Amino acid sequence: MNPPLNRRRMSPEQLQSAADHIRMGNCDYNPDQYATLTVTEGVRNGHPVYTVTSSRGRLTSREELRAAEIFGSGAFVMPPSDASVDRSGTRTDWHAEQRGIRATLGQTERRQASSNITPDTKSNPGVLHVGAACRGCAATQLNAGVMNVTGTVEGGGRINNPEYPGAWKRWRDG
Repeated sequence: MNPPLNRRRMSPEQLQSAADHIRMGNCDYNPDQYATLTVTEGVRNGHPVYTVTSSRGRLTSREELRAAEIFGSGAFVMPPSDASVDRSGTRTDWHAEQRGIRATLGQTERRQASSNITPDTKSNPGVLHVGAACRGCAATQLNAGVMNVTGTVEGGGRINNPEYPGAWKRWRDG
């Protein structure tokens, strides 16, 4: 995939708004499925590239359509599912953030925004989740040098709440 040569990097707010729109746009999600969706922005050959991953291992067809609406058809990467990812115990390598980190190895200046409809977390009731990174994902982001623009559960929950959906539309049209 070759990204458009004139593409600018998104602001943290625009990146978060893109993740929110892809995950929750048109409210077509299944509220019984609390999958997290992550958009990873990296730089390859001097140009920003975008990778979209889900903790369920694949995007829904509507999520794919919304990602194409933002990034352009074929202008983002959707890596294949990690069928061999270990979901046992306390491991979190099947989470969307960690799938995005693995899919973007070799890229520089990586940043991630995540979105989820879950209002709080099982381990931290009352803490705003809605895409905030769990302890395992936050540690993996830190170790991989990936900037988290959403926030962490341990840090108090989600911190990035842009105008919705205006920020991603302004980026796309600008």
